[in-house]
Parts: sequence; C-alpha cells; structure tokens
Amino acid sequence: MDHLRKALEKVESNSTTVRDWMQPAAPNGLSPSAHQDFKAESGRVVTTDANTLSVNRLVALSNESPAILDRYRLLRTRVQQVLKAQNWRVLGITSSAPEAGKTLTTLNLGITIALADTQRVIIVDADLRKPSVAQTMGMSAELGLADYLNGEAELVDIMYQPAICPNLTILPASGLTPAAHPSELLASARFDNLIKTLRTTGAIILVDTPPLLVGDDVLAIAPRMDCFLLVVEEGKTTVQELKDAARLLHDHHLIGSVLNKSSQVPKRFQSYYATGATGTTGDIQEATR
Repeated sequence: MDHLRKALEKVESNSTTVRDWMQPAAPNGLSPSAHQDFKAESGRVVTTDANTLSVNRLVALSNESPAILDRYRLLRTRVQQVLKAQNWRVLGITSSAPEAGKTLTTLNLGITIALADTQRVIIVDADLRKPSVAQTMGMSAELGLADYLNGEAELVDIMYQPAICPNLTILPASGLTPAAHPSELLASARFDNLIKTLRTTGAIILVDTPPLLVGDDVLAIAPRMDCFLLVVEEGKTTVQELKDAARLLHDHHLIGSVLNKSSQVPKRFQSYYATGATGTTGDIQEATR
C-alpha cells in the first residue's frame, strides 16, 4: 500500500503530468444544436432488483455499509467542487488495467450525486469491449451505445431511467449485439455529437471508459471529456502502470485518483460506525485529491 501512495504522490506532484488539470478547459466550440430541446428524462423507465444491487455492492442504493457510503459521499463532494470551479460537465472514469473497480466507482459516484439534490446525472458506458454498467445495475437493455454509433438506434432509444433513482439516466454500452471495431466507433463524429447533445441537458455526465492500457479506446474518447478520474486498485496497480496512465492523460486534465479495494479502515474511524465497518473494508473508496 505504501508504494502505491508514494507513486501517486510522485505522479500527482509532477508539473508535467496531472497539474495541468488546474487550467481552464478549452472552449467546447458548440454550435447551436438541433437537439437544444432534448431532455435527459426522455428514456424508458426500468426496474432494478434490490438483491442485485446488494450483491454488486451498489451501496448508494442498497443503503448498506455506511462507512463505505460515506467515502463515496466524500468523493462526490470533491468531484463536484472541481467540476463547478472549472465549469466542467463531462468526467471520464478510467483505470490503468481491468478489474480495478472503475464501473463500481462510476455507478456509486453517479448515484450519490443524483440522490443528493435535483442534479441529473447521465452515466455512459463507453467500455464497448467489456460493458458492465447495465449488468451491475441489474438492467436489461435491448439497445445501447454501440447501436447508436452504428446508426441503428436514436439517442432516446438507448436511454434508461432506473425507477429507484429518478435523477439518473443510463446509456448502456450495447444491447443484444456486441460492438465491432470499438475504437473506431468511439472516434466517430456520431460519438462526438452524442456528447455535445448530452451537454445541452445540463446534467453531469460520467463516462465509464475502457482501461487505459488495453487499447486506444480512451485516447479516442479523451478529446470529448472535460477531465478524468483514475481508479487505482490497491495491491494490483503497479508504479509503472501509474506512470503510464499519467503520461497518457497528460493533456486531458486528470483531476485525481481513487484508491479502491483498500484492505483497512483507519482505526480512528472504526469506532464511529461501531458495527458493520469491518467486513467491508476492502471496498472503501479513498480519494487522493
């Protein structure tokens, strides 16, 4: 754990890497859109199974594990402060390698924002190679992002509103047909138009991207993002992976990192939650910025 913390401190203090996130975002250059009247609430309402939410550790909806939920709330506050200060709206959430927990982080963060006030949140599953947002939510999706990017569906056709969280909209990655040529689809003008249209809704947009080091998909997505959040897995993410991730995101406003699957709850916090804090400590999210 110590070597990861030291690596993160070194990466985040390097003026040639993530410090650039402090600079204002470049103008989006949006022209008047044909979708100015588009509403994020336009999608179909779907139900989710309570047991699935619990099994998949969506603590923001299952109301379990208060210690973990409070860490997500802290992450929510920090992220919202940065977005508001920079007038940013689109946040990409990624990891250096698979299985770090980026999808779980995306969903729990998005849900905590959506539940906090009247702020609408749109979660886009842009991991076309290994989509998992809909599955984690226990949703069934007939159409998804790949169908839209292939021209086989309209935007409203791929938008789903979980009944349990009215301020949340989810765009799953794919429906019944897996995506072919993911990086080409994500680099397309149609994906660019998708993000521009979602911006007009006034919602906070969280994009669950593929892992950075498994292909060029994130580099195709990056120009459309305002900023990125990096999920780090304790005990698995290496120093070299952190360096490679910081290098790839050098020009794309890396606002911070989340330490996932931490093995311990700090002792000074355990007594505050009394029961229930120990047994779930491996899932605690820890924001480093």
